[in-house]
This record gives sequence, C-alpha cells and structure tokens, in this order.
Amino acid sequence: MDDKANLKNAQKLVNGKVHWEVWQDDGMSQTYGMEAPRKHSDSPRQPPARYLVLIDSGGYMVARMFLENHEQVAEFDAAVEEVAVMTKNLAPEVGALGPEWDLALRGHSTEERARAAVYTLEI
Repeated sequence: MDDKANLKNAQKLVNGKVHWEVWQDDGMSQTYGMEAPRKHSDSPRQPPARYLVLIDSGGYMVARMFLENHEQVAEFDAAVEEVAVMTKNLAPEVGALGPEWDLALRGHSTEERARAAVYTLEI
C-alpha cells in the first residue's frame, strides 16, 4: 500500500504538502465524548389525554389516563402528586359503568368500576 493510502483518514496531501484533517464522528458533538442529541421525529404527536380514571385494582388505587376514544395511554399509582395536580378544581363522575368503558376497563370487576372516579381533563 502506498503512503497516500495510509494518509487517507488522518491527513491529506495538497499540492505536495501534508494537511491534517480534524476527525469527528458524526454521532458525537463537541461535548467531550457525550453523544449528541438525536433529531426529533416528524411523526404525529399523540393527542392529549381526555380522561383520568382512579380505580381500585386488587386493593391498590391506580390512575389510568385515556384518550377521547377511551384508548388507554398511561397507568400509574394513584397516590402520586401529579394526580392531585391534575384533579385540582375538578369534580369526578363516580362510576365507569357505561358501555364506552367496557373495553377500556375490561380487567376490572363491576364493583371496582362502580366506585371508580372519572375525571374529564381540560385540554
């Protein structure tokens, strides 16, 4: 292999003189080896949650968030601070027995659904 091939990545020969090139991985920024943030996706955003349901699940209260079409998008412990923030100044509808909740809450008993607190969130 000739000398010019060995110089390919580190330096280049211009008019008979050696010029050093700065090497940098495209996935790295100038932040001392930490990976640069990736580009944001152009995919459509998820619509905001419309309902927050607080329901007993085997002795534990869980909070479930649903879209307008009653598709579940989140589930977490109902005792977290965020639940209090989201429900501040909102009055719940007690009971999730309507047919619109049948598929969304299919793992819950009728008694659990009857005691559920359904909050309609402001969008």
